[in-house]
Amino acid sequence: MYLTHFNLEADPFALNPTKAHEFWSDQREEALKVALKATRSGLGPIVITGPSGMGKTFLANRVRETYPNMTWVRLVATHLNRAQFIQSIAKSVGMQFYDSESPITQQRRLFSHLLSMTRTHGPVLVEIEETHRFDPDLLLEIANLAKWNIHGQTLITFVLVGQERLAHLLSLPPLAHLKAQLSAHIRFEPLNVTEIYQYVSHRVFASSGDPAIFHQSAILALQEYTGGVLFRINTLAKASLIEAALDQETSITESTVIKAATKLGMIRFQAQTHSPPGKLRNFLDRLLRVNGSSHLDVIDSETIWKATDPSLDMARLNAGRKERI
Repeated sequence: MYLTHFNLEADPFALNPTKAHEFWSDQREEALKVALKATRSGLGPIVITGPSGMGKTFLANRVRETYPNMTWVRLVATHLNRAQFIQSIAKSVGMQFYDSESPITQQRRLFSHLLSMTRTHGPVLVEIEETHRFDPDLLLEIANLAKWNIHGQTLITFVLVGQERLAHLLSLPPLAHLKAQLSAHIRFEPLNVTEIYQYVSHRVFASSGDPAIFHQSAILALQEYTGGVLFRINTLAKASLIEAALDQETSITESTVIKAATKLGMIRFQAQTHSPPGKLRNFLDRLLRVNGSSHLDVIDSETIWKATDPSLDMARLNAGRKERI
């Protein structure tokens, strides 16, 4: 219903975007370059951290798609002990374990199995989701396994995906040697106001819609209610489109976003901290000063870009966005 109302050919904020809908910010493009280089090198574990819903797994998937000939194993962190963890990896690479075997025998057989696979297909990559849930003991086991190599060629490369608690764990003294082994640590940060504007505009444009249906006041409201987290932006932006269509509105304004957020039970991030974030408050001040108005609803697209960065060229940025489609 809302697709027809806004003349959209597809859902702009689907959780599994098409290639045309993928938004590659400078942050994400740089992260992909680093991840690909680290994967090729095979010099040590790769860590990807950031808030839930920021596209960490999406990045790992793109790396896997880039190197389809590599053996890629994906595990989800659960409450495992060290022996169970080793067995999970072994089973994932097609090796059978026997209960009568000692842990040392199991590790020796796993080493031989990985060595055979490396000689045939190259190093094995093990992606572990939710690694921030791991106990330090399991991270120590990962550090030990990551050292396995033959003539300098690692047998197993870990891709550790998790929230910021993982970065905290790696900073603990007992895990200093694991941190030193890392070939890359990629951190995803929430989108700022400018990036949310670019993201929403790109998604709507890729759906053959008019990006202007999201008013600048709506962009600011999206930032306030989502904190710049992609999953939350998708959820709230889609709910706002539905809300506007139900009300027969032709655009999404701040009030539309607030209404949709209220129904979803979302709370303003600045309300949770009891004061507006400094960057957002300064941005709003610049926005009103550049526009010469005290009313956000009359601010145009060029104004919001100039307030974010006076050096930005609106025509060049729009042209660059269209070239990506």
